[in-house]
Amino acid sequence: MAEQDAIQRMQIWWGVLDPTTKAMFEQLYERDREGVLAVVSGGEVAVRDGTLASFLDVADMFDALDNIPTVQGDAPTSDPASPTAGQPFQLSWNETNPRKVECPAYTDLIQVFRDADSVFELSIDRPALAAGETAQASAQVTGLPFGAYVVYITLNSGGIDSGAGQPTVQGFKSYNNMQVGVGGADVTGRPDSPDEANLVNVNAAYQQLYDAYNSRGDDALRAVAQALYAFAGAVDPGGVVNDQDDYLNDLMAQTVQRAQRLEGAVGNFNFGAEGVQTAFEEEVMAALQAIYPVTIDSRRLRESAGEIQQAIVAIGGNSIRL
Repeated sequence: MAEQDAIQRMQIWWGVLDPTTKAMFEQLYERDREGVLAVVSGGEVAVRDGTLASFLDVADMFDALDNIPTVQGDAPTSDPASPTAGQPFQLSWNETNPRKVECPAYTDLIQVFRDADSVFELSIDRPALAAGETAQASAQVTGLPFGAYVVYITLNSGGIDSGAGQPTVQGFKSYNNMQVGVGGADVTGRPDSPDEANLVNVNAAYQQLYDAYNSRGDDALRAVAQALYAFAGAVDPGGVVNDQDDYLNDLMAQTVQRAQRLEGAVGNFNFGAEGVQTAFEEEVMAALQAIYPVTIDSRRLRESAGEIQQAIVAIGGNSIRL
């Protein structure tokens, strides 16, 4: 059985090689069958007569893939959905093995990034996952400062990327990600030098609005709340005190309050009622159109902040009367 498993892994490797590389391996195999198999199979496959193609070519690559372990996951969720600065939060997701063979005990890697910098990393050991089985998984993330973050989860991190070569007994890895806006009601921990953070949060707000436009019901409502938190970070003047920045402080506080109100509305509205979803999408599109110019030229942020904020906080006003 071990030899057959090794052959199946070799079939995946063989299937992604170009014809020139296959021809090169065939020549090497003709000269030194034992040496080639020792290298490409780790010594698990006995020498065979004929060519490599005679036992590595498969009529249906999907059949071969079905015998290579992998773990796939659904979109993670965060509890709370929008943690306040310094508040730990829990990530939860489901993991499934869609193959016909068991995935041996494996490790998931959780990473949290702000911009390109990793600010949190955690490895979680997971038990073997039987063919077709689904299991729940979770991870606790320590409290983070105010800002917009991206969570990356690498499932079965000891595997290889699909198409990257010959898989090991661990099979293939896969990836999931989500955005988390940290801020909530706590608007005191502001950056001393906000310019770069402002630009990052503008882009995060735009992405969350885009996600909201392509979502439905409560998922869309949650995404809008995240967009509001991100925009609050975008207009944060970093604690500088003058008339203009006092105005931005007020905008930031109002935006956070609206985000909290939207979060409280989750689960309380019927988006299936006539016209509600369409009206909600129109509100989100108006906000996208208002914020888009700033994603191209961030110098417009201060002069456009009030107009953008009005468009974003208007989401849910007519559609769900919030």
